[in-house]
Amino acid sequence: MIDVMNHIGYDASGISYEDFEEGPRFFNQAEAMAQFPFLCANILHVRTKEAFFNTPYIIKQFGEMKVGILGLTATKQFREHYSDAFHMEKTVDAARRWIRHMRERENPDFVIVMYYGDIASISAQEKMLRSTEGVDLMLSNSGLNEVIDGTWHVNTPENISELSHIQVQFRQRTTTYELIDYHTETINLKGFREDHWLQDELYYVQQEFKKNSTH
Repeated sequence: MIDVMNHIGYDASGISYEDFEEGPRFFNQAEAMAQFPFLCANILHVRTKEAFFNTPYIIKQFGEMKVGILGLTATKQFREHYSDAFHMEKTVDAARRWIRHMRERENPDFVIVMYYGDIASISAQEKMLRSTEGVDLMLSNSGLNEVIDGTWHVNTPENISELSHIQVQFRQRTTTYELIDYHTETINLKGFREDHWLQDELYYVQQEFKKNSTH
């Protein structure tokens, strides 16, 4: 599957509990094969309390415009199953710390947060994520598609045959960029021509999975 993601040209990926269903060692192998970073600000080393996976964010440059992308994940299942392997920082604390760090050090024009978790049902304290200062676009599987306290929330479909297409339009100022319009729509991939290379790759991935699952 990582080969497929490399071929598509992923810029980055978030991290979810499901990524560890085969164990941390399997995930580490996948991470080593990836030509893109896995981002998560609140999964930390148990001893050092530093970010466990690479840097928690990346900066993408589009001409002179800088876009910051930060990864976060829900903590409950990690704490229940991997407390010995990882230290899980509260989502809000990690978000505030790293967004502040990113803005002070990188000075991005637009900040995107990829959050794996249901924002609408997390704890009262973590609901503050809805209005975390400095986030322009929040991607999550919360079902939210609205602007809350200046942050544009976009739901990412769980159906593998769908994706969110997001369009953002800016106006360049003297030293900054002003957001003037944005739009999102859910696209059903069944309406597109199938990629034969990807079909072949997925076939071998599926066969390998079936082979390993029978052992």
